[in-house]
Amino acid sequence: MSIIADSSALICMAKIGRLELLRKLYRRVVITQSVHNEVLTEGKRLHKPGVEEMEKAVEAGWIKISSLATRQLHDAEMYRASGGMGKGEAESIALARSKRIPLILDDKYARELAVTLGLNFLGTAAVLLEARLAGLISKKEFLESLRELAKVMWLSPEVAAELMRLAEEVKE
Repeated sequence: MSIIADSSALICMAKIGRLELLRKLYRRVVITQSVHNEVLTEGKRLHKPGVEEMEKAVEAGWIKISSLATRQLHDAEMYRASGGMGKGEAESIALARSKRIPLILDDKYARELAVTLGLNFLGTAAVLLEARLAGLISKKEFLESLRELAKVMWLSPEVAAELMRLAEEVKE
């Protein structure tokens, strides 16, 4: 199974030291060139945490950079023109729509567009829950990771509470 990730998902997972969960859950993470530029090229230039780990994942081949076809680029520009989202989110949505692959999105406007287009997506926090449900992390690791995630991205208290409730239902 593959999943498409936008910049925020990669950055946040790297910042909390959980990037490897993406490989364990999905085997391959597909990103666009814009996401690569934002996360790796700019991240390296600005000495951002997690860049080295992401570079290793690209070298190992489980994070794969996908070039967009002309039609996908056109769709991405149309999505951006509608306002509210960056190039990385727009390209990720265009790629997900054409390939019918689920994606990880955190941006409100990008999620609204994904719903409109009928795309399957989840947020970065839900990735942690999936890892918990799959037995890849313990309840304690899940709670610690969720707390760390809330330090690097906005996470509504209602969403956090629901994720914790669902994680509680998992048998050790």
